[in-house]
Order: sequence, then C-alpha cells, then structure tokens
Amino acid sequence: MKLTTGQLRQIIREELRKSSLREELSDKKVDAKGIADKMKTNQMTKAFADKVAKLGKVSAKDLDKMLPDYVDGQVIQSLFKEAVDYGKQIRDLQTALADLEKKMEKAKTPQEKEKIQSKMVKGLQALSNIRRELTK
Repeated sequence: MKLTTGQLRQIIREELRKSSLREELSDKKVDAKGIADKMKTNQMTKAFADKVAKLGKVSAKDLDKMLPDYVDGQVIQSLFKEAVDYGKQIRDLQTALADLEKKMEKAKTPQEKEKIQSKMVKGLQALSNIRRELTK
C-alpha cells in the first residue's frame, strides 16, 4: 500500500498529537469565559470562542476534543496555563482582602486602620491589573 505525502503527514500529526497530549493536557476545569476570551486573540481558535464561553467550565482535554486537529496542543496548553495561574492569583488576593477586612473591623487605632487600608488598596489594584490582563 502506497501512501501519499499528505496522508503520511496526517498520520504523523495524529500520532504526535495523541502521544504528547495524553501526558500534558489536564482534566482540571476552569472558567470557560476566561478561556474563550483568550481564544478570541488566537486566529486558529477565534471561531470557537463563543461556543466555549457558553460551557461554564472547561478543561484542556475537553477543548482538545472540541477543536479541530489543526489546532496544536501547545496552543490549548498556553490558554490554560495562563488561566490557571491568574485564577490562583485572584483567589489568593480575594482571600487576603477578606482577611484585611476582618482586621479592619478589629483595628483600634487610626494608624492601624490606615495601614490596613493601604494594603487593601494595593490588593485591589493588583486584582484590577490581573483582570485587565485577562480581558486583553
């Protein structure tokens, strides 16, 4: 049986994709809207962003199954790496801000309140910066 160059390339792409993605793509689900926003900036994934945004939560493996084969696994991975990193930063900042609110209630002197308020402002600015990055 003789294979054409196109058929051979297709077989190689499929095998490479299967072997590398099994190890790399995660089942961890993240907010689909954040992923869809990132997809809108990529020419290959732009057409599928609206469909993904409607899902609620999506994992890298889910996305790999949804997208056509010409979308490289590294493109999918890059979407999720940034989303996971930003998601953790946002959760950490939200927790820190909640802790600062509790401390503010217990603060007795104006100096204590001023220090806590300064930290809260910095935390809110950091949160705003992360959200701004996600909407680019």
